[in-house]
Amino acid sequence: GSARPGLALSRVFDERDHPTSVALRGLADRTDEPLVRWNLVRWLGNPVTARAAARGFHRLRDASAYAETLVDGHLLLAPRRRRLLRTAARPLQCLPELAEAIKLPFRSQAWLPELVLRLDISARSRVGMLADMIALPSPVARIKCVAALLTQSPDRTAATLETFAHDRAGVVARLAMHGLVGCGRLPDDQLERLEATPHPAIRTRARRTLLARSAASYFTRWLLVPEAVRVAAGRRMLAEERGPFLAGLQRCLAEGGEAGLAAIMLVRRFRLERAVTAALCRAASAGDARLASAAVAALPAAGGDDATRRVEAALEEEVRPRVRANAVEAIARMMAREAVHRLAPWIDNPDNRVRANAIRALRRYDDGRAAPALRRMLDDGDPLHRVSGIWVARTTRDPAIRGRLRTMAMTDPHGEIRTRARRAALLLDAD
Repeated sequence: GSARPGLALSRVFDERDHPTSVALRGLADRTDEPLVRWNLVRWLGNPVTARAAARGFHRLRDASAYAETLVDGHLLLAPRRRRLLRTAARPLQCLPELAEAIKLPFRSQAWLPELVLRLDISARSRVGMLADMIALPSPVARIKCVAALLTQSPDRTAATLETFAHDRAGVVARLAMHGLVGCGRLPDDQLERLEATPHPAIRTRARRTLLARSAASYFTRWLLVPEAVRVAAGRRMLAEERGPFLAGLQRCLAEGGEAGLAAIMLVRRFRLERAVTAALCRAASAGDARLASAAVAALPAAGGDDATRRVEAALEEEVRPRVRANAVEAIARMMAREAVHRLAPWIDNPDNRVRANAIRALRRYDDGRAAPALRRMLDDGDPLHRVSGIWVARTTRDPAIRGRLRTMAMTDPHGEIRTRARRAALLLDAD
């Protein structure tokens, strides 16, 4: 089965009136013998039998002959042969049944989508045939189906492309998703189905698209995306749906947990403290210490009497060190004129976090009192206080404390503290 007749047969074909040539021209319309029909189709490049063989292409029913005919795509790579395929008398019957197509070798399956594109059939039939080919075992054939669908009208192919977007092969699914995006704005229900796909790339793309659709959709899945994506989509929501977006933030602040912490992060990033002051005040009294301390830290930017009273209450009444430590710094920012007076009682507090925050805040207003307090903290007998003192030294970048840090790096009895002191000293030396 050569792709063209042998030399002797070619000489016969060259003689148009040769009896064998005349017989072969008629044979193309008469025979159903698989081997003969296969050779006639393989000889589509021969002018003597080409048109008759192309018209009768649908009569090639033997599976093995069909597989050999399609292999390497020789019927579809030559322009003349591609044009002849459009003259097939019954184009809808030129493809094997799906049950037979599944059994074809992968090398033959890969050319079925190309054959569908070359046959003279309606666009609706073409899309239907390509949709059926999702059952083909060959991933190359399936990805060619998607590529073929991308050449058709988007309104006809959207549903089929969604089916391919759930394909077990990731490369097929990703190409189908790319085609779906090109079809225009996808409905929310379609995106929700794609969000459930096992392919991470498609799931992520569908989720991020839904994230920017509405405030309700945003707060349904905002904790499932990275922070940068969350912030970018939140900025868009703030511009397009400010009211529902603020209501969603307040609801998350009331719920607490990870949603409350994420809401405080966005509030501070977008400087919305004044818009959600009441919700922040309630969060500052929450049972979750992380949420309460984060809310207290955000209240100075809100301003107002309610925020001030809430911070003062946290400073005087709160028993959780994490919350009180943030309240120390918050009150200093809210009452700058009284900061030294307010902070002085806390610079020797028995809790290391409260003490560290008080000294760090005092550095902004009275370095003369803060520096000795920091040295006392670095000399404290409690290792936790020395660790917090090193943190204050790192964050305030006080060059006068470098000598004390170098001494700690060599003499402190705790290895972890020596390491931290050495790193802090190197950081200050770099400044």
